[in-house]
Amino acid sequence: MGMEFQKSYNGSDRQKSLTLETPALKIKDKKDEQQNK
Repeated sequence: MGMEFQKSYNGSDRQKSLTLETPALKIKDKKDEQQNK
């Protein structure tokens, strides 16, 4: 999951914020991803 998740964010800035942000952000993005599909 880790690599796939980072791939969806293009750019090191996004990856940096991803590392610093709380897991809640990952969950939120996951939900958004499911809604888009």
